[in-house]
Amino acid sequence: VLRRAARYGRQNLQAPLGFFSKLVPKLVEIMGGHFPEIKEKQDFITEIIRDEEESFSRTLDKGLEKFNEMAKSVGDDKVFPGAEAHFLYTTMGFPIDLTELMAEE
Repeated sequence: VLRRAARYGRQNLQAPLGFFSKLVPKLVEIMGGHFPEIKEKQDFITEIIRDEEESFSRTLDKGLEKFNEMAKSVGDDKVFPGAEAHFLYTTMGFPIDLTELMAEE
């Protein structure tokens, strides 16, 4: 979920890197009464999300570049080859679900 949201935010909303972790205080404000543990661990949660965003950003940037390159070579049948999706996942760490989502888009 985090990776999909990070990709959507960066690609479609032009949100800056780290935008998702900045939502934690609002989440704590809204949901903290129901889930007191998120109040207690807010800094830890923010750090984990920030680290994951930064890490995934590197994977996303490389994967998007390669995906776009591969997508240009898709023929008239508009089918993204499974072998290319496999390459993105096994070689570049680009999640299959994101490849599938982007191919649908």
